[in-house]
Amino acid sequence: MPNDTLQQLSDAVDRLVVTNPEDVAAVLRAVALLDAKYFSALREYDRRRLYRQSNYSSTQEFLELRLGLSPEDAAAQVRAARASP
Repeated sequence: MPNDTLQQLSDAVDRLVVTNPEDVAAVLRAVALLDAKYFSALREYDRRRLYRQSNYSSTQEFLELRLGLSPEDAAAQVRAARASP
């Protein structure tokens, strides 16, 4: 996803106003879609061993050192990504 698309998504989130239950449901649906996209991208990153391009030894190490996740959370993210469809 190009950086401009990520910026547009970030801007849209900043403008988001939740005023009723339908808005909350819409946000939850959007979060579920983003989670699915994240785990799909992470699974592909792991499968293709793209972490090697940045001199990491594993996807878990990338998540820990680059994104600041704890070792436990990074391991859980990798397990979830590998288990995702």
